[in-house]
Amino acid sequence: MNREYLWQVLDGVDERHIAAAMRFEPTDPSALRERRTDMKRNDTHARRPVKRLALAALAAALVLALGVTAYAAGWLDSIFGQAARKINTNDPSEERIEAAAEAVAQSPQEPESQRLPAFDGSKLTLKESYYDGQGLLLGVDLDAAEPDPVVGYEPDETLLERIVQPNQTYQIYYSTQEDLDRMRQDIEEHYQGTADYDDLMAQADRQEALLAAGDPDDLDVELDAGCITREQYDDIMALRSARAAAAGLHYESAIRLDAFLKRELAGEAYEKFWDILESDGAVCVVMEDLYVGDHMLAEDGVDLAAMQTGVEGGTFVEAQSDAEGKGYLTAALPEQLRGLDELHIQLKVKGGPVYYYMTLDGRAYALHEQGEEQMVSFTIPNSAK
Repeated sequence: MNREYLWQVLDGVDERHIAAAMRFEPTDPSALRERRTDMKRNDTHARRPVKRLALAALAAALVLALGVTAYAAGWLDSIFGQAARKINTNDPSEERIEAAAEAVAQSPQEPESQRLPAFDGSKLTLKESYYDGQGLLLGVDLDAAEPDPVVGYEPDETLLERIVQPNQTYQIYYSTQEDLDRMRQDIEEHYQGTADYDDLMAQADRQEALLAAGDPDDLDVELDAGCITREQYDDIMALRSARAAAAGLHYESAIRLDAFLKRELAGEAYEKFWDILESDGAVCVVMEDLYVGDHMLAEDGVDLAAMQTGVEGGTFVEAQSDAEGKGYLTAALPEQLRGLDELHIQLKVKGGPVYYYMTLDGRAYALHEQGEEQMVSFTIPNSAK
């Protein structure tokens, strides 16, 4: 399986919600990529404690493996270094990330900032870049000037109908029966007779049981149906704020949105959110969202996927291209972009409102509206020359 595709599937999404995504050879990985990017972008902090501990353990093991010299050189603190720490560096295919981290540690790069006229007061800064003639890695920081959130926004009937669609459920994608049928067909076509076959079919069966149990967002339904363990149930319930616990929130999307808004809203705004929710039974919060899009343009208009990993102080971006005829993405650049003295690329910065909508005894939703887009140009020298 392609490493970036696997990372998207596993990072921050519970297994019981990803049957539609678990195709080992996706025919259209872009749809999943866009969905996962949205989820990461709007709740990057919603990670299970066990994942944080696992990453910390991985970081410690990596420091021991690399030795004191590499750590003292500071490359683990760079955007590239942090990305290497998050990704399995024992995989030979990740050597470019380590080389990039070492390169910026040895020769720190001068940050290059570009103002964003379409988004007043915002700028995009290229902190690190690495083009070795075969692949392209970027470390960027988006300094977004965003207006204060609007708590208690009242969407009209047409907008509300768009917000509360099942596919807008906050942070969680639920497989449909159509997804499951397609998954089983893919398993039959590609994995019959392999060691993975039984495990994949069992996953499809668990997904089907979850759908049959009722609303898959209701944790009480999931627990009663045996779709989650008591430990899983307790872990998610522990995310609730004091007001969420007092109100008896038991829908996973609502619990996660409440936790997100508690972090993102000022104290008075968060209390106002709950006052409206308790008095009206539902509330809408609008925030402006500014982000780097998941595509970039290069020489001659070549469109590349921009696979992203958030780290402290910025975002790691790896250019990816389609593996011709194989249905997945690869970190190797197309032939026409290899071996050049420099690369001219354009990143897409996008922005617009996000409507967060929660009901007191039901699901929570997030609708992203793209209002503006701006292309930002950078020239990347060949690091190998």
